[in-house]
Amino acid sequence: MGQRTIKGMVLCCLCLLWAFPALAQDKTAPICSAEIQCTNCKPIVNAGDVLYLNFFSTVSQPSACLPADIRVSASFYDAEENLICSGIIGDNITTQGFNIQNINVELRPNSVLEFVRLRTPLIPPAKRLLCMNLDGNAEVSQGEIAKANSLRLRLTVLPKNGGLATAECRISLAH
Repeated sequence: MGQRTIKGMVLCCLCLLWAFPALAQDKTAPICSAEIQCTNCKPIVNAGDVLYLNFFSTVSQPSACLPADIRVSASFYDAEENLICSGIIGDNITTQGFNIQNINVELRPNSVLEFVRLRTPLIPPAKRLLCMNLDGNAEVSQGEIAKANSLRLRLTVLPKNGGLATAECRISLAH
């Protein structure tokens, strides 16, 4: 190839990059990192108690990664650590709109109908826990859940462009 041909190709490439700036931009998706932890997990509680828990959550890059969904799941275990049931709250418990956020929840281990409530000045309604049996084909009765000796509560933060973090709170239920 001659020098003239190479110059023409370089000039053509520069013209394309100038004419189509989108081709020159990096199109990689943002990396969204997240962290969540329980700040006051109660190791042992009476099964009928109402728990007030605080979760601290952070999400990187507010413009690219927020809002983030906050989801709740729970698993109940018997005295031998055999699973009685596990389930999720169908809707997000809240949405994280800031890169640093405290999430305060009210938890009722003995009530799947009013299992968790977000603590805010607006006092939204409690959310139901759909706790399914080991096979995942039937909801477990409140009576079976009342036999549980422990509960594992998990809050997960899901940023809008990917990434996730989960915090687990292990709670022994005294009867």
